Amino acid sequence: KISRTERLKQLGSQIQPLWELLQVDTDERHNFFVENTGLGLGVIEKCEMELQRLEQLKVEKLQDLVEEARETIRELWQNMEYGESQKEAFGPYMNCTQFNEELFARHQDYVAELREQNELLQPILDRFTKYIELYNEREEYEKTIQDSSRLLSRKRGALREEELQRKRVTLKLPKLIESLRKDVAEYQDEHGPLLIQGKLCLDVIEEKENDYLERKREEKERKKRQKMRTQSEASKTGTPHKNAKGAPRPGSIRRGAKENSQHNRF
Repeated sequence: KISRTERLKQLGSQIQPLWELLQVDTDERHNFFVENTGLGLGVIEKCEMELQRLEQLKVEKLQDLVEEARETIRELWQNMEYGESQKEAFGPYMNCTQFNEELFARHQDYVAELREQNELLQPILDRFTKYIELYNEREEYEKTIQDSSRLLSRKRGALREEELQRKRVTLKLPKLIESLRKDVAEYQDEHGPLLIQGKLCLDVIEEKENDYLERKREEKERKKRQKMRTQSEASKTGTPHKNAKGAPRPGSIRRGAKENSQHNRF
C-alpha cells in the first residue's frame, strides 16, 4: 500500500503531461493547485477525477492530436531535408485513419526520435545551408566579373561590395567545404549515413563542386576557341590582330608605317 504522498506524486506525474498535451490554460492549472493542497483524501479524490477528465478529453481529441503530431513530423522532415525514401518507413502511419491510442503513441515516439535527430544534426544542417548560400553567391559573382561595364558604375560602394563578395567565395567557401566534409564524415562514422533529399550529403557537395569545375573548364575552352577563331579570321582578311586591350599589335603598326613611308617617296 502506497502512502498518500506517493499517490499524489504518482497522480501529478500523470496529470502534468496531459495538461501540456491538451494545452490546458495556465490559469486553470493554477486554480486547481490552489484549490487542492495538502494530503487529505479529498485532495487525492479530486486529483483522480482530474486525471479521468483529462484522459477522456484526450480520447475525444485523438484525431486532432494525431494531426498535430503529423504537422510536427512534416516540419522536422523539411528542416532535415528528408527525401521520399526516408519518409516511406513511417508513411503507413501518416496515412492511417484509425485514430486510436496506439496510432497516437507511434506518432509521439516518432516525433521524439526526429527531434533528437534534428538536435544532433542542426549544426551540420546550418552549415550546409550556408554552403548553398555561398555556392549561389559564387555563381552570381562569376557572372558579375564577366561584365566589364560594372567598372564604370557610379553606384556607391559597388566595387567594395564586389571585393567583399570575392573574399567570401574564394576564401570563406573553400574553408566551409573542408570543415563540412570533415564533420559529415565524423557524423557518419558514429551515426550512419547523413542524407539530404535522399542523397548522401557528401555526394551532394561533390556533385555541386564537380559541376562548378566542369562549367569553369567549358567556359575556358569556349574562350580559347573564340580567340583562335578571331586570330584565324584576322589572318585571312589581313586585318591587324588586336591585343586584349583592343589596340593593334606593335609589329603590325611598324609594318604599316614602313609601307606608308615607302609610298610617300613616290
